[in-house]
Amino acid sequence: MTVPTIAATCAAASNQIIVYSDEGEYLENIYPKTNPPLVLVDPEVIVNSPYEYFISGVYDSLAKWYEGSASLKGSDNADMFDYMALAVAGMLKEQMYKKARPAAEAMKERRVTQDFIDVVNLNIYTASTVQALGIKAVRNGIAHSVQNGLTLLEGSHDVTHGEKVAYGIGVQLMVLESRREEVEELFGFFRSLELTPTFKGLNLEFTEENILKTAHKAVTDVLMRAKPFDVISEEMMCRAIRKLETVFGQTPAERKP
Repeated sequence: MTVPTIAATCAAASNQIIVYSDEGEYLENIYPKTNPPLVLVDPEVIVNSPYEYFISGVYDSLAKWYEGSASLKGSDNADMFDYMALAVAGMLKEQMYKKARPAAEAMKERRVTQDFIDVVNLNIYTASTVQALGIKAVRNGIAHSVQNGLTLLEGSHDVTHGEKVAYGIGVQLMVLESRREEVEELFGFFRSLELTPTFKGLNLEFTEENILKTAHKAVTDVLMRAKPFDVISEEMMCRAIRKLETVFGQTPAERKP
């Protein structure tokens, strides 16, 4: 039984354990055979937890759609449960885009509203459901691999997991050359929650050494060694990181289609 006191990730309800070194570097994922049989969440406890953890959960759960939708279409071993996982992730994304902003305002005011409860449930229960169903083809993705790469950088441990994942979603859209409309939608969402998903926005040093460290760790990560991401090179990741740093600072009119 788990009783989460923050809604920063789906860890409390997930059949996944993330292992970090004492220095905070990502090491590996461990997958227990089952999810916790009982997860008790008290909204009154969550609403009085640190705001940054709640927002971290918003970004972390949102990645389930972006990673899953990119992963499933290029997978060679997907089954019906993976398609179910992506359908749930699509609902998660739709609801998050609609409710995250009012839920964040309620969290700042320490008010338990329906939008707030719904987003807490998305962060913990819905995201963990996607994890559980999408074992073969929806768990892989660039965003979390980039997060794992960022754990190597000095100062990154002052940045929440979800913020690093949000940055990773941005890098993913750059490296996959996603449609302009999809990029604008994501960036608009981030701006509405006052997030700047760049090295500078996360208070990390934007140096060539840090770019290379992040890219190398990301492309060698287990989540990116699976199809369809196994063809992405370290240089492609570096270019995407540099591009994101430039593109997010531009206005919509300045960005290329």
